[in-house]
Amino acid sequence: MSALQAILISIFCYLAAECTPWLMGDYGGYYVFSKPLVSGLLVGLVLGDVKTGIMVGAAVQTVYLASMTVGTAIQTDITIVAYPAVALGVVANGNTELAIAIATALGLIGVFVVYGFMTINSFWNSLADKEVEKGNYKGILTYSVVGPQIVFFLFRVVPTFLILYYGADYVAQIDSWLPESVANIMMVASGVLPAIGLAVILSILIQEGSDWLIFLAGFMLALYFGLDLIPIAVIGVIAAIFVYKNAVKEKDKTVVQDDDMEVKF
Repeated sequence: MSALQAILISIFCYLAAECTPWLMGDYGGYYVFSKPLVSGLLVGLVLGDVKTGIMVGAAVQTVYLASMTVGTAIQTDITIVAYPAVALGVVANGNTELAIAIATALGLIGVFVVYGFMTINSFWNSLADKEVEKGNYKGILTYSVVGPQIVFFLFRVVPTFLILYYGADYVAQIDSWLPESVANIMMVASGVLPAIGLAVILSILIQEGSDWLIFLAGFMLALYFGLDLIPIAVIGVIAAIFVYKNAVKEKDKTVVQDDDMEVKF
């Protein structure tokens, strides 16, 4: 991987991270560009292999389908997962098992980077408070936006660049020296982790037992009938419309019955 490619991917890793205001804040950057499925396209464009980038990004995305940050409880650093991990997976000839393993490890390590940035931010906040007492709006802007963003840029770009520029060559040759036992463990983990991600998102989406029937129907259409995602999605939308209309009718009937009971009473 060239230095320019490593720099570009590192900058994307910064722009997609939470706390950066440049891409419409969290709504444009964190909630869109930090997703591995999106980063796979961008990384593929930078590395000149869009197909492999999307393939690796999609594989990594399955693990983090239900990943979310609640307050300061950070499960994983999703931007580190989305960019350096996906990029190393592309460099490793699209090895999705390796990409998932790297994403899991780097995502956990990235949490310490986030907490380190938050710790340094307490220093900037104290300086900003002093400028508030002075009524110096320029100083408030400097210590609330400029200073933290410079630190955050360095915290994101420098580690990502070092990982990509110096680690890509080793990752590209990992198949030649990786022990078979370790490769087997990674293969098993790459199958289990996406299943966990899918199970977590299903536990959130499925509220009633009957919802499992719709999920199983889609599963059967994909596995046994060989349908692609687009026709399955269309069928899912049609099913959702029927379920929604039926729910509205049942609700209306309940309201009418309640009104009748009140009138009789």
